[in-house]
Amino acid sequence: MTVSIALSDKDVLRHDVSTSAGTTLSHRDLVSPWEEGVTSRTRADLEWAVERQLFPLQELPTGWDSYGAPAIDGRVVSLVVKFLVDVLAQGLPKPWVVPTSLGGISLEWRRDQKELTVEWSPQRSLVDAFFSDDEAGYEWDLPFPAEGLFLPALASMER
Repeated sequence: MTVSIALSDKDVLRHDVSTSAGTTLSHRDLVSPWEEGVTSRTRADLEWAVERQLFPLQELPTGWDSYGAPAIDGRVVSLVVKFLVDVLAQGLPKPWVVPTSLGGISLEWRRDQKELTVEWSPQRSLVDAFFSDDEAGYEWDLPFPAEGLFLPALASMER
C-alpha cells in the first residue's frame, strides 16, 4: 500500500489507504491539488478548507506506506495548517500535500521546470525547503524560511 504524487490530473495513480475508523482515503484525498470550489479567501474559510484537507492525514495508521512508516504526527499537521492558511491568504498557489515516510508532511509546488518543496518532520526541529529551476540551472536546499528565498520562489510558480 503506497501513496504516490500525481503530477497532473492526467497522470493520477490511484491508491487507497484504510484508516483506523474504517474510512478509505483515496489518492486524490491524500495528495491533493485542492478542490476547484475552494475559492474563498476569508481566513475562516481557508482554515476550514485546509483543515478538511489535512486532518485525514492524522488517521493514517503506522505502516500506511507498507514500509513501516510512522503515523503522521498531529503536531506537524497543526503547523502545516497554520502555514498553508498564511500562504493561501496571500493568494499564492496551492500545493500538493504529501505525507512523508518519516511521519511528516511535504508541500510541493510544480510548474514547468520549477519545483518547490517544504517538508516538516517530527524528528527534526528544522523545516527543510528545496527549490529548483531546471531551465535556469538554479537550485537551493536550505532550512526554512530559506533566507528570504521562499516567497519569491513560490511567486515564480504563478508565472
